[in-house]
Amino acid sequence: MTRHRSEEERRTQILGAARKAFIRRGYFSTSVEDIADVAGLSKGGIYFRFKAKGDIMKSIVDGEYGQSMTFFKSIVNSTDTARQKIELLTTFFVQAFVSDKDSPRFSLVRTECALRDDKLRRALLKMQRQYIDSMVTILEAGVASGEFRKVDMEPTAIVLKAIMDGIEGALALGLEVDPTRLVKAGLELVVHGLGVETDSEAKVTAKR
Repeated sequence: MTRHRSEEERRTQILGAARKAFIRRGYFSTSVEDIADVAGLSKGGIYFRFKAKGDIMKSIVDGEYGQSMTFFKSIVNSTDTARQKIELLTTFFVQAFVSDKDSPRFSLVRTECALRDDKLRRALLKMQRQYIDSMVTILEAGVASGEFRKVDMEPTAIVLKAIMDGIEGALALGLEVDPTRLVKAGLELVVHGLGVETDSEAKVTAKR
């Protein structure tokens, strides 16, 4: 006998099926009937819980964002050093991208959808802003503690976010990476930069 599923379990089933269908066919080429087929439900079963396909996409995005921001906030509010916080965040997202290969692919689908759906675009921009603001908080703490030099906070936070977005995009295309080496190299780049300080630059820095 098939076990009766709770409403929460049924919604999770639908959202998982929709995510797979969107990745496989693209958001705009996927119909509610396609989602129903993957979920093993009727179209009526889908519409009973979601008014439209757009509501399904928004629910997936909100769920994934909520999970990542919960972790993000726990790191921001922790007693770790600023460098440790950046390392923990980088490790978390890189491992998430690598362990769930559909995650970077869904990100591309989500972006494609947002380019043609202004409501979703505004929602994603709001989420991006919250990520950036949280990173600014970490950078400010690092400057205050003497771990980091003074930088233009917001643009720096945007660059750091863009690096992670770029890694996610490359993984979506199938780039193979060693997560441990990637995190280590990224952390070295962020904390120490690429440039070698000259003697004259060192003297200027020492006078400040």
